[in-house]
Amino acid sequence: MLRFFIGLAFGVILTISAFGAGGVGHGTYAPLIFTDPFVILLPDSVAIVAVLAGPLLWAAYFQFIPKIKRGSARLITLAALLVTHLLAGIFVAVNDPAFARALGQERRGLIGFAIIVVLAMSTLLVFSLRERIRS
Repeated sequence: MLRFFIGLAFGVILTISAFGAGGVGHGTYAPLIFTDPFVILLPDSVAIVAVLAGPLLWAAYFQFIPKIKRGSARLITLAALLVTHLLAGIFVAVNDPAFARALGQERRGLIGFAIIVVLAMSTLLVFSLRERIRS
């Protein structure tokens, strides 16, 4: 249960940071895609649901990925999810003119967001590797 709440906390922090980078419509939403890449698959009318589900998505990652029995399946699942987050975020960032502007104006905020993403992914990796070692 502790892993669930750690994942939920990372999800909430990432979502709030991503909205901060969005700047109430005047910034970039690429960080939001790093947080919840599945939001780009949904129509605009239900995108807010996916955004609010971002923290639950991270909580589910932390809760269920470390519980996968086979080490190879666990690492493949983890790698696929992390690559999905990174590729979707990078794709949106490269194609978003607001991202280039935000990178020039809000560099510290975006670097801070990147640090949180790396910390969340690294923590998930540690939990996923450590859980099987202890069992």
